[in-house]
Amino acid sequence: MSTSNDDFLLFDRRILDNESLNGRDKLVLIVLSNTHTISYSDLAKKIGTTRPTAIAAVRSLESKGFLKHSRSNKENKERSSTNKYFVTI
Repeated sequence: MSTSNDDFLLFDRRILDNESLNGRDKLVLIVLSNTHTISYSDLAKKIGTTRPTAIAAVRSLESKGFLKHSRSNKENKERSSTNKYFVTI
């Protein structure tokens, strides 16, 4: 069995050990630790939920101080903007 670097996720163990975070919050932080630029729709697909739930999770993590994000400028008006995330745990 061969593996590549894409087969593994790296994240701060403090994410798993933090008892103040629920399972959804931990999963969001793990995904965002490895994918810093992602749309809400793609984040929702990765964590197996809806777009509104993904947005709520990001906002909750921001309010708790575990996450910061910025919106990229729209390069093409037809394309939606993408969020850039910074895990601050």
